[in-house]
Amino acid sequence: MGTECPGVYKTSEADAANRYGVFPGDFKLQDVNNDGVYTIDDNQFLGFKTPRFRWTFVNNFRFKQNFDLAVELYSQWGQKRIFNPAKNRDGFIDRTNSLETPFWTPDNQLNNYARLFSSDGSASFSVIRKNSFVRLQNITLSYTLPGNVLDKLSIKGLRFYGNIRNVGVFAPDWDLYDPEPRASEGDGSEDDLVPSPRYYTLGLNLTL
Repeated sequence: MGTECPGVYKTSEADAANRYGVFPGDFKLQDVNNDGVYTIDDNQFLGFKTPRFRWTFVNNFRFKQNFDLAVELYSQWGQKRIFNPAKNRDGFIDRTNSLETPFWTPDNQLNNYARLFSSDGSASFSVIRKNSFVRLQNITLSYTLPGNVLDKLSIKGLRFYGNIRNVGVFAPDWDLYDPEPRASEGDGSEDDLVPSPRYYTLGLNLTL
């Protein structure tokens, strides 16, 4: 449960923002009963933290007799996640290195990111974003030496392979680092939104 956050106040909405103790460039909250204050009566169901459905695709292809290609994708859809960096006030922005995010200005009045050092006014809320995604998790290409070559080398098997893990991710509503949360997510601050590393592996399997 929470209060819907439909956008960011524009300069032309200064009077409406002032009604709730905030300014143009701050996030709007939906005053459901329009009584001029945010209370528990304005709470709404905003969605699910866990995916509504998941799917996984794994396939192995063999071509030219000795080459194998393995591909793994998985996806999670229908969930939402805290995205408080959109408030643009994590830490001391003007004095420390921090995550670079878009921000609202009078000349660039965004509707999904607030101004620098934005205010919540008298409310306390988190920005919620959809984080459905499709991830290409693994690609492995391998080559196995044919039997006639193995006989000449007097070995039973030799396979060369290359693997890429976390190849890429498609997330239409999530534009910052990895949409998939870590095992223990905190309050949606910068520390909870981190890039996922991509791993490259080269190797061989030798059977004597």
